Amino acid sequence: GIAAFLGMLTYAILIMPQMNKFFDWFEKTLPPLAYNAEVGLITSQASPYEMKSPEYGKLVTFDMEADRPTQEQISYSPFFVTAQKIYYEKPSGDIGSFNIVKPGRGNGKTVVVNDILKKVRAVTVPLLGPVAAVVLFPCVFFFKILSGLAFSVLGLGINLLRTQKLKYSSILTVTFFASTAMTFLDIFKLLPPGRILTTDFGNYVSIALTAFYLFLGIKLTEEK
Repeated sequence: GIAAFLGMLTYAILIMPQMNKFFDWFEKTLPPLAYNAEVGLITSQASPYEMKSPEYGKLVTFDMEADRPTQEQISYSPFFVTAQKIYYEKPSGDIGSFNIVKPGRGNGKTVVVNDILKKVRAVTVPLLGPVAAVVLFPCVFFFKILSGLAFSVLGLGINLLRTQKLKYSSILTVTFFASTAMTFLDIFKLLPPGRILTTDFGNYVSIALTAFYLFLGIKLTEEK
C-alpha cells in the first residue's frame, strides 16, 4: 500500500507537473493541422516550421513543400514531417520514414489533428496516475525489501551487543519496522519543504534514522 501511495505521490508531485508543462507547450506550439487519408497533412502555417522546446531543443520540423529531409536536417530534428510522410533518424544514422497517406481510408473525411490531441490528453493523463502506481509498486516494494536485507546486516551487529540473542527472522522483522521511518522520510522528500533532503545529506539522515530505530528495537528492548 505504501509503495503504491509513493508511486502515485511521485507521479502527482514530480511527473505530472512536468508532463502538463510539456503538453501545454506542445498544444500551444503545434501549428494548425488537418489530416485527410487521401492527401495527408494540411496546414495554413508557412513552411518550414520548427517546434523547439525550451527544455528538449528542436523536436519536430514541418515542411509541407519538401519531399524528404537532408541528412543535415534530420540530424538536428528528431522528426521531419512533410505532407505525406514522417521522417526520423534511425539508430544507424540512416533516414527512416512511414507514409501517412492511406488511400481508400477515412471515407474522404478531414479531421483536425489539434482537436484529436486535446481529446487524447484529456482521456489519458488522468489514467497515468494509477498506471504509475502499478508500475512503480513492484520497484518500490523490491527496493524496500533489498534495503531491509541490507540493514539487517547492521541489525546482526547490534544483536551481538545483546545478552539474549535474537533469531535472524526477528532481526529482519525489526529491520522492516525500523525502515518505516525512511519510507515516511522519502514521502517528505517529495514535498516542497523536503526538497532540501534530496541531496546526499538526506540520504545520510535516512540511514542514521533507520539505524537509530534499529538500535532501539534490538538493543534497548532487551530484558535486564
